[in-house]
Amino acid sequence: MAKIKEEITITGDQLAELINTHQYPDYAAACEGFYAEQMDELIAELLYRREVRFVLISGPTNSGKTTSTSRLMMKLSMSGRECKMISLDDYYVEGAVRYDKHGRPDYESVDTISLNMLSEDLRLLQEGKPAWIPHFDFKERKRIFHREQKLELEPGEIVLVEGLHALSPTIREQLNPESCYGVMLMPNSKLITRSGMIAANTTRKLRRISRDHDHRDTRALETIDFWPMVDSAEKVFIPQYMEIADVHINTALPYEYALTGPRVRSLIQQDLEDYEHGKLRKSPNVREELFYANIGQAVEEAKMLEILLGSIPEGDPRVIPNNSVLHEFL
Repeated sequence: MAKIKEEITITGDQLAELINTHQYPDYAAACEGFYAEQMDELIAELLYRREVRFVLISGPTNSGKTTSTSRLMMKLSMSGRECKMISLDDYYVEGAVRYDKHGRPDYESVDTISLNMLSEDLRLLQEGKPAWIPHFDFKERKRIFHREQKLELEPGEIVLVEGLHALSPTIREQLNPESCYGVMLMPNSKLITRSGMIAANTTRKLRRISRDHDHRDTRALETIDFWPMVDSAEKVFIPQYMEIADVHINTALPYEYALTGPRVRSLIQQDLEDYEHGKLRKSPNVREELFYANIGQAVEEAKMLEILLGSIPEGDPRVIPNNSVLHEFL
């Protein structure tokens, strides 16, 4: 079982002091340095353990899996261990999306991924045989196979398998135990403000609201309304996957609270204003015939978040380095 990295705690007053005394850039660099140190330790471990051929990278939504996997791939390759990458997103089950009883689409449950198909592809690679890796077309809800997606492993190469369910026992059971190494990516931090506390789960929610607004044209209230689906699935699987993982990487970057906090508060305020004036659009994250899964609950949570985020000072986004996990969310 992976040992969870110690929770990082900071207060709103400490953030304000860092910003007011011009120490915020140094603090941001220290946060990024802690993350980089963990990644370097993981890379050193994988360079030492030459028997490892499959690195299974899991983590709840908005943990920084995409950036961390790309960074791991680049650094391992630069150190002499070439890598190939497989995303579980390309193994979604074809056909219509399933909905929960409130009308939210289910993209999170383990049976939304064809783990048996993925396991068979990994077994072929383990045996030195080629595997045809699909690409999932989310618009058509179909897997597409291209000639260039034929994957073969050269001696010493590693496959990075990335996704929420990458540490599913269904995958590991098909592989030689000595050839697997499990990684759990998850932020573990909290911010204490004069209005309350922002724990790790809310930290990821702030990341998601910011990311979905910029990259998926999703409003803050729509993300808040959809979050219970994300949360319910993760509560089932994350503890189990933590048991299976070999290492936990704490992807928390506490300086981010001064970036995501004020930004998300502004997005929430705009949505609440639109709601009050009857200008709120229908959520795309529910069945066609519904407006929201639970608009009343979403509005109440948004109001609580607005208060909670009200005392967070605003930091300068220019402190974010080019290779930061935060670029996934800001």
